Amino acid sequence: KVAQAKAELASAQKRSDTIAAQQSTALKSAESRVTQAKAELTSAEKRLSTLADEQAAELRAAEAKVEQQRAALERARIDGVADDVKRAGVRSAQASITRAQAEVSNATTVLGYTVITAPRDGVILAKYVEEGSMITSGKSAVTSGEVLVDLGDVSTMFVEVDVDEADVGQIAVDMGVDITIEAVEEVTYHGHVTRIDPQATEQSNVTTLKVEIEIEEHDERLVPGMTASCEFLVGEEDDVLFLPRRAIQERDGKHIAYVQTQSGVETRDITIGLQGDDTTEVLTGLNEGETVVIPKLGNNRTDVAAEMRQRAMEHSGAGNFLRK
Repeated sequence: KVAQAKAELASAQKRSDTIAAQQSTALKSAESRVTQAKAELTSAEKRLSTLADEQAAELRAAEAKVEQQRAALERARIDGVADDVKRAGVRSAQASITRAQAEVSNATTVLGYTVITAPRDGVILAKYVEEGSMITSGKSAVTSGEVLVDLGDVSTMFVEVDVDEADVGQIAVDMGVDITIEAVEEVTYHGHVTRIDPQATEQSNVTTLKVEIEIEEHDERLVPGMTASCEFLVGEEDDVLFLPRRAIQERDGKHIAYVQTQSGVETRDITIGLQGDDTTEVLTGLNEGETVVIPKLGNNRTDVAAEMRQRAMEHSGAGNFLRK
């Protein structure tokens, strides 16, 4: 029995050792788990702290964003008010511009009334009002307006001459006229008759008719009011025999010329035609090529040696001019 007890004690001791070993292992395992749990707790606490910090930062960021949005909203409200003010200012400026444009248009219209436009080109011959004067515009039942200026068309110039009633019968419309102007003596202008006044006028016991002549050349030196002399071409012949007027004498109602012949100077009756200022047409009494003696002025003698000789000549276009 003692052996058995020893064996049982040894067995018990072995089981006790085994249990103790197991318990020690379990204890160590539990302790390890506790340590791990503590570590996990510490890590969790750290994560919680970190998360709290992050959430706090996010919260602060969100709060800052809210403040920014609130400030932006306030600025938008202020800008909206400013925009309303600006739009009102723009409308006011546009209204001012419209009023100013209307004033400019009205002023332009009024200014246009101060400018008188001529109906055509010309030269002012006389001015009856001064700049700045108030005048009546247009015509009405009680007024015919006011004359401002006399406007002359100088693109075509005319000459008006008074012709004696004894000579006017030789003048006709479209008749050629040579015109000289005292201010431009070196030029002879050409013209033609455009009108013969049907009403005669009497002045100082002289009856005349007014004749209008158009000057065919344009010369800027000519101005209205200049003095002119006119020669009317009342007749024209081609291929005629003519002499200087001073070579023809008048005796007993006849026209004569002194002709140089081989025997001396003979007096020859001649018949004359058209008479110009310097020459006279000879119809009969002379032949072309004969020598005609021209007497000296104031001397009725016929001294052939001392006289000029003039041959009767054939001339184309001799004319008879009437000077007025």
